[in-house]
Amino acid sequence: TINNPFPLREGIMLRPANHEGIMTFSIGLGPEDAFLMGQECVLSLSFDASYNEFDLTEQGRTAEIILLDLRLTENPSSNNPNELWSIFNDQLIDASGVSINADSNAITGNNTGVLVLGDEANKYGVEVEYIFEAGTLTYILDSKSELLTLLNLVDITGVALYGTKGGIDYTFDKVGTGGNNDWDDSTELSSIIFSATNLPDDDTEFTVVYKFDFDFNNQPGSEEYYGKVILDPSLGTIQSSIELYFDDGILEDSEDSKSPMFVEYKDVFTASGQTYPLSYTVSSPTLSDFIIYNYDELNALVAAQTLTWLIIGDYLELDFHGTPISDFTVEYGVKSQYNLGYGFQKQDQTYSDSVRLMYNDPTRNSNPILNSIGAKESIILEDPSLYINLDDSGSETVLELYSLPLLYAPEVNFTFILDEISLNQIETATEFNTLKIEFFFAMEGGYSYIYETKEILLDYTNDILPYLEADDSYVIHYNKDLQGLYDSSSGDNFNIYISISQEGVGLDYLPYIILEKFDYITDEHLAEMYDRMPLDAQGELDVRSVLQTPHYFQIFSKPFKQGVYQMYTPFDLLEGSEVTIGEDLPKSSLVALNIDAQQNYAFDYLGSSETIPVTSDEFYMIENLALYTDAYNLDEVFIQEGFLSLYYGSGTDVVGERDYSKRFYMEHEVGPISPPDYWSEIDGGVATTWVSAFTFSNSFLTTDEIDVSGTAFYHQLFKLYSADIISQTDMNTLFVDTGIQNIQ
Repeated sequence: TINNPFPLREGIMLRPANHEGIMTFSIGLGPEDAFLMGQECVLSLSFDASYNEFDLTEQGRTAEIILLDLRLTENPSSNNPNELWSIFNDQLIDASGVSINADSNAITGNNTGVLVLGDEANKYGVEVEYIFEAGTLTYILDSKSELLTLLNLVDITGVALYGTKGGIDYTFDKVGTGGNNDWDDSTELSSIIFSATNLPDDDTEFTVVYKFDFDFNNQPGSEEYYGKVILDPSLGTIQSSIELYFDDGILEDSEDSKSPMFVEYKDVFTASGQTYPLSYTVSSPTLSDFIIYNYDELNALVAAQTLTWLIIGDYLELDFHGTPISDFTVEYGVKSQYNLGYGFQKQDQTYSDSVRLMYNDPTRNSNPILNSIGAKESIILEDPSLYINLDDSGSETVLELYSLPLLYAPEVNFTFILDEISLNQIETATEFNTLKIEFFFAMEGGYSYIYETKEILLDYTNDILPYLEADDSYVIHYNKDLQGLYDSSSGDNFNIYISISQEGVGLDYLPYIILEKFDYITDEHLAEMYDRMPLDAQGELDVRSVLQTPHYFQIFSKPFKQGVYQMYTPFDLLEGSEVTIGEDLPKSSLVALNIDAQQNYAFDYLGSSETIPVTSDEFYMIENLALYTDAYNLDEVFIQEGFLSLYYGSGTDVVGERDYSKRFYMEHEVGPISPPDYWSEIDGGVATTWVSAFTFSNSFLTTDEIDVSGTAFYHQLFKLYSADIISQTDMNTLFVDTGIQNIQ
């Protein structure tokens, strides 16, 4: 950027052509990379041969860099990108609001004609590796190889082949070069074919060296250009650059970069005439409300290739000006009441085949999509919502969210919506697909993850229609508590992968789904701290200053005992018991603040835990304790997570049992009957006026199981009358045989 330069890519080492000398790379200026939307900036492409300057000077050489292709493109991944500027068409001349400044002493952009990369005599060029498989004699570049996409590439010729034969390095001779005629070029571009004489060892790697030929037309009026950079220390051009200036407005702000969303439809026709009306339209249509995606295919159905269209009776009608030679399908788009903004484009697909921010278009409130049955209305979107295009096949669309911080008590909420426009395309289906939404929650590195899936049968009549909202949309909610991932993982970040697909044998597919809501909720408190340590005049930690920063947290508590202060407390611990405060933060410690008579401040470092008694001397509370984080002068951002915990008892070990005992004295129940001490009313053999339930604590610092055991002793007293007492004479008679007499 103009004010604060920063590298988009740097230190890219360019190697000679016979050592991977062709390099292709692209740089996104939008949200997928540099995030320069709405910025006025200069993009500088610089070249520097200082690393080789000594060798270039000693050998009298220059470094020559060929710019086969250099362009600026809007929406480059779509099947209809908009090119703002290219060296191919514009050389190094300003175009489309982009200003170009290049060092003319070293860089030229007006080069045309044949360009050859490689040499058959010296056998150098672009090296490509293959694996030799037994029984396979022909090898060719993969159809997806970027080498095949190079601009104005007209021919690829194999010039050398190296591999392993008999366990040793071996050079295989090309047919016609005077050797063993081991291999030759085939008819296809880049294809080589082995003869049956000498072959590489099975399952070994061999290298083909290719010569690439390019042809940039130099005919007047239709010239095609490539660039050339000459770095020559003898001319003082060991460094050079091309600068592309983007004025304000060229890189549109994200809020301004919106385009209409087109809904794709397919109409199948039998060839029986020259005009064919399409099934879907909009209210008050114009030609700009429609796109014919397969125009070239349709236009070839008549020899004259005269396909046109116009609006007849509010519907778009195709006119072939003749009868098509076969039945056909029209793939077309109809402009919706939505706009699409920044996002991610599906490769080589239409603009609407993408994942993008989605907005209501207020200018089209009265222009809904129509068919013969009626209007298909849009919904009122949350701002913003996310539009997710779905393929009309079983292919999956995958959303990836990277490096979410894994915080305590994590929870995610998703809300997906199928609006009336999307549902309309499965409304008449007789064979049903299943909408499958898979959720993967994985730690960075992939060693711990959670997987869940949500499936919806796309049976409109039985499984969709009964559950539609007032706006005829179908809402899909998903919630997941991720505390299990937090508990089982030690990492700081996690990724979310969402795969959306439609599986089944049905031919009717949803064109898109809307992600209206994504919430990531946690119960963690974040404290942003300072990197620079506050120092006093002696260069030591200035504790008084630290107290005013987020590095210092004073720890308070409610009273641990009921009734000692006129305030609510959740605790009611035993007199003389103990509590322990513990922390597990890697760069933090418990401290007590020490202030001497001269008002000098210092910390007493207490480590990771501190035990205090529940007594009046400690005011039944935490008196002087704080959490101090000693994290200064760090080389990079450091995020520490952990807990400050309160334990009942001495120590932080929560494994095992703790035994407590307490004696309770008998008291009478409050009631209308007030018998004297040791008296109680009896009902069915049960004493009813004594207290029978005893509370020894009403608050526990644990969620584990608590076992209570003990014994309650009850004594019954009886008033005995004289008639009920056995006399001593009678007692002696009862025990006469035992020899025991005069029992007291």
